Order: sequence, then structure tokens, then C-alpha cells
Amino acid sequence: MVLLAVILVALVLLSVGLGIAVHRLVPERWGGPLRWGRSLALRMGSVSAFLVVSLVGVIVTFIVMLPVGVLVKSLQDSVDLPVFKWTLGLVNSGSAFTKFNSYATTLGDRSTIDLVCVIAALILSFAYGRRWWIPVVAIGVTFFAQHEGQLLLAQLLARDLPPVAHPGTFPSGGVSRVIVDYGVIIVLVILLIGTLSRQWRAGLWIGLGAFATIEGFTRGYLLLHWITDIFAGYIFGWMLFVTFATAVAALETRTSLFSGERHASNDRDRISGDESPGDRVGSASGLDHG
Repeated sequence: MVLLAVILVALVLLSVGLGIAVHRLVPERWGGPLRWGRSLALRMGSVSAFLVVSLVGVIVTFIVMLPVGVLVKSLQDSVDLPVFKWTLGLVNSGSAFTKFNSYATTLGDRSTIDLVCVIAALILSFAYGRRWWIPVVAIGVTFFAQHEGQLLLAQLLARDLPPVAHPGTFPSGGVSRVIVDYGVIIVLVILLIGTLSRQWRAGLWIGLGAFATIEGFTRGYLLLHWITDIFAGYIFGWMLFVTFATAVAALETRTSLFSGERHASNDRDRISGDESPGDRVGSASGLDHG
């Protein structure tokens, strides 16, 4: 039991450390989903960029997940069963640690996510004012893609389930729901506020990663998933998160998050004489400002 608690703490610290390392080592000019979405919207239009990114991202995710599913099925006897039996021998059903895991894992349950998504959509639709439809569409499409996509993959792979009550399928829905659904809600909040620094945004993503790490551990500790299903859930979840974070950012181009970049770009264009009439109209109408 103590060993498993140490493993959980180590995994969370590793997740946080990796997040900090990525934040410090990846140059800011490389951007990220929010900046990619904004850039695509300025080139293609908000709705077109949202649709293209969503469609392409989902297709690519499925193309990647199918061979991942074949691989994890082949590892069931050599990896999943030994890990399952080892964990089973260490779990104490009446311990405080087990109660903690039982509570924590409910945060990724379908019923919990359903409620959170509905409440978040209602609150954010009021907060977005005239553009109330953005959080409704963003949360609704994301929820549908994750849920239906996970069910479709489970049916296509049809792998054997763990020998426990109410086992989970491939890939882990709890893990992917935490990453995708909670992640897109965070994206909507960031775009709404529009003034969060890169450090604050990185902190939110690192926190989401740590939360997903805890969720994955609880699913394995409670023997609800094969270990390879949990790892597959991370792949599935993060790919869909990048897809819909980019797509949602394309819808909300009025955010002030990158307004400084737009002003700087307009100033450079005026100095060089390359500013287009469209740029002048967009700047004057305030399309890119919150």
C-alpha cells in the first residue's frame, strides 16, 4: 500500500516536472493550440477553421489510435495480466488510500463529466454575452467527439475486459474525459479572460496534466482498466485536446490574449506599406479584441 502511494506521488511529480520542462525549453515563438487556432482563423475564417481543424484532428486521432489498439491487445498477456495481478495483491479495499482513489476516480466518471459540462456551458454562455454560442458549440462538439469516439474505438478493437465488476474498455474513457472535456473548459475560460500570462496558462496545463495523472492511477489502482488502456487513454485524450483547443481558439478571435501581437503586426505593416484594406477594417472594427 505504501509502495503504491509512493508511486502515485512520484507520477504526479514527474508529470509536473515534465510540464515545467516543456514550458521552459519550448520557445514561445513556436506557439501552441491557442495561437495556432487564432492564426488559422485569421487566414480561413473562424467557422471554417473550427470545422477543418475538428474534422482533420478527429481523423488523425483515429488513424493513430487504431494501430495503438492493435498493439495494446497484443500486450495483454505479457503486460496487462502481470500488472493486474501485482496490483491486486497490494490493494487493501478498506484503507484510506483506497477510499481516496475511489473518490478521485469519480471526477472522471461519465456522470460527473456530464454535470460539469452542462454547468460550464450555462455559466460560460452567459459570460460570453452575444457570443454565447461559442461555449455551447465548443463543449458540445468536444463532448460528443470524445464520448462517441471512445465507444467506437472500444467496439472496433473489442479486446478482453479486466475480470472485475464494471471494467473499463479501450481506451480509458475516464482519463480521456479529464483531459479533453476539462481541458476545453479551461481553454474557454482563458480566452474569455484574455489577459492571462504565458506562465499562468502553463500552470493551468500543468495542473490539468497532474489531474489526468491522478485519474489514470486511480483507474489502474481500482483495477478498472488494463494498464495499456490507461496509457492509450492519454494518447487519445491529448490528441483530441490539441485538436479542440485549436478549434475553439479559432472560434473566439476577439480575445485580447494576443492583441499585442496584432497591434505590433499592424504597426510593422504600416511602416512597410504592406497593410491591406482588410487589415485596416479588421483593426478599426475591433474584431480581434475582447
